[in-house]
Amino acid sequence: MLTRLILVVLVIFFVGLPFVAPRIPLLNVNARERTVEKPPFEQTTADALLVVGTQQFGAFPYASTIDVTATTQASKVRQVRSDLAGEVIEVNVERGDRVQPGDVMARLAAETRTSQTAQAAASVQEARVDLEATRQLVEQGVLAENRLVAAEASYQSALAALDQANDQIANLNIISAIQGVVTEVYTEEGSNITPGEPAVSIIALDPIKVLARVSELEIGNVNLGQSIDVELVTGEVFEATVTYIAPTANVATRTFDIEAEAPNPDFVIRDGVTATAKIARPGQQAFEINQSTLVTDELGRLGVRIVNDDSVVEFVAIELLETSLESAWVTGIMDDMQVIVVGQRFADIGKSVIAKDVSEMVDADVAVEAILNNDGN
Repeated sequence: MLTRLILVVLVIFFVGLPFVAPRIPLLNVNARERTVEKPPFEQTTADALLVVGTQQFGAFPYASTIDVTATTQASKVRQVRSDLAGEVIEVNVERGDRVQPGDVMARLAAETRTSQTAQAAASVQEARVDLEATRQLVEQGVLAENRLVAAEASYQSALAALDQANDQIANLNIISAIQGVVTEVYTEEGSNITPGEPAVSIIALDPIKVLARVSELEIGNVNLGQSIDVELVTGEVFEATVTYIAPTANVATRTFDIEAEAPNPDFVIRDGVTATAKIARPGQQAFEINQSTLVTDELGRLGVRIVNDDSVVEFVAIELLETSLESAWVTGIMDDMQVIVVGQRFADIGKSVIAKDVSEMVDADVAVEAILNNDGN
């Protein structure tokens, strides 16, 4: 009887367990390990914004130069030629000699010209006597008027022949017409020379010319009479004055030829020396900023990122004037612009940011660290 009762209880327990079990709370032994992670902190708009460091830059006077390759050139080149044919009996110069206007550099033999001049002088004297006699006879009515006209013509012809003979005597001397340096002597004593044949070459080095080419973008900064600095490849520096600006550009290079001149009384500046011409641009206002501040936009333009009055990042294109080891002189920004100097490479164009003026922070290192850590407090 007892055994049958126990069996009935066990049957009831196992049959009813599925209906009772869902209502019995089970002990979670891993409750501490299975703690649910708290939902993320709901960030405010300010917490989500990037913090950048900004700085306002002041403009300063800036003077830049246009540096172009140049070459020195003699202001004059002369080949002195003989006007006569004859034997060279004297050469007074050699290469490298300095000459002055009027210096006799070579001389031709004068024997035949001297006798021709004497004959011409005698012919003038005879023509003068004949003219006077004819004039008297015409006045007396012995001769016709046309005889006097013919006598005057003969006299003038004799004078012309004498002048020509005297000119030939003068042209026996090959004379320098300029101040300069002899670069070549083409004749020698005892040689024969023909009319028009070169005897000596001379270059004038005072003043010395400077030739250069300036791009079409910069030619507007060059003016006649403007002073430029010229530095020779050998290190010497001198000042020259612009004397010529080409009215048209070179078709191939799109550059304009310019010429300048400089005094060179001692001929210390030689012909054909490579140089750099430094042409000053008109004075302008520019900003000196750190090179690390510069960025490029999607078009490849160089510029800076700024924070506008609405705390939005903008790109401003700049013109780079000059760079040094760390800084850069630029134009294109304004005095009141908040230029991003820390975090600029992470500040996307058109995005809102929090701007902190780094110049007002006492500890610059702490300020930069806070900005890089994006600390918005």
